[in-house]
Amino acid sequence: MLLTIITVTRNDSKRLKKTMESLKSFYENDLFEHIIIDGASSDETQSIVKELIKKYKNIIFNSEEDKGIYDGMNKGISLSNGDFVLFLNSGDEVAIDPNLLISEINKLDNSKTFRSA
Repeated sequence: MLLTIITVTRNDSKRLKKTMESLKSFYENDLFEHIIIDGASSDETQSIVKELIKKYKNIIFNSEEDKGIYDGMNKGISLSNGDFVLFLNSGDEVAIDPNLLISEINKLDNSKTFRSA
């Protein structure tokens, strides 16, 4: 199972850095990938992300002009390899242990909550 976390950003390097700091334990876990879609920022966004990419292999980064947040979200989905996708905004923080999150997703994935007609 792989969980993709997608963050769409543009010229929000300080808040993106906060988000990425909260994901450090996720970057050390092969069950996660973090896709960062940047709308061609002119601030420090690219340098911050590229520095972490050197350290962690499960960060995917795309920086180019886009048509707005939903275009960025769709780009993230197209790059996703995950079985599940979580959108995490720039500036948001993850406050759950990666193993607990995986455990909870597995419960949802294995549950029989849908009824047939």
